[in-house]
Amino acid sequence: MRIANLGGINAFFTELKNMWLEREQNLSGRIPEESNQFANQVQALPSINPVSYSLPQVTPVSQPAFTKDDVQKAIQEALAQQKTKNQALVKKVTELQSQMTQ
Repeated sequence: MRIANLGGINAFFTELKNMWLEREQNLSGRIPEESNQFANQVQALPSINPVSYSLPQVTPVSQPAFTKDDVQKAIQEALAQQKTKNQALVKKVTELQSQMTQ
């Protein structure tokens, strides 16, 4: 199929029918009988209404997975790690600069 993510079964068969109609005919210019039968089968498929299918009800979560304090603590830890890394990089740059001046 040309389209990787079709919108559903109806879109799939519509695209399949369009591809079938756009294909090159054989040298005699006639469409083989078995192809006609396939096209009739595709058109005879029942229409599926995706709205008629319902998803299960989702119950709301009573408590959030993370509290505000958890998020703030994680951010502070990440900032502390980044500060340590930055200090180490500054130290290396300073050492390299002093080596270059010598």
